[in-house]
Amino acid sequence: MMKRNIAAGDLFASLGLVILSAYILREGSRWVVYGSEGPGPGFFPIMYGVLMLAISLYLFQRSVRGRPSKAPSPADRQGTTRALVTWAALAASVPLMVVLGFVVGFGLFVFVLVKVIFQRSYRTSLIAAVSIPAALHLVFRVLLNSPLPPGMLWGF
Repeated sequence: MMKRNIAAGDLFASLGLVILSAYILREGSRWVVYGSEGPGPGFFPIMYGVLMLAISLYLFQRSVRGRPSKAPSPADRQGTTRALVTWAALAASVPLMVVLGFVVGFGLFVFVLVKVIFQRSYRTSLIAAVSIPAALHLVFRVLLNSPLPPGMLWGF
């Protein structure tokens, strides 16, 4: 008989994410998802909740199916460090978005991710940091006529 090893960290993380995504879906369903003027305030939370639920259910089934336990490898430690840097960059970008606006704050966040986490060149990082927020601005502001949050310093 084959013994199944359940990765406890993945199991608890996936259960926590399932609960969080269910909460997001419940709260998002109380708002208008799509109205006569286009996407409503519930659109993004519902889409985010569905995606998060699918990923967390995949993580849950993967952890229950089991895999042999092993000591963390140096690659795992490097991944943990990168995850913590990503969280720190996100936490720093939120107050920057309030002051500088969503487009500029998110651009800085993208720059840090591409440069530090993905270890790309400054040129590639700058191109990503400009083009991704510009695309978001185009989609939301121009196509959907739904402005992104402006900053306290200027309206962009």
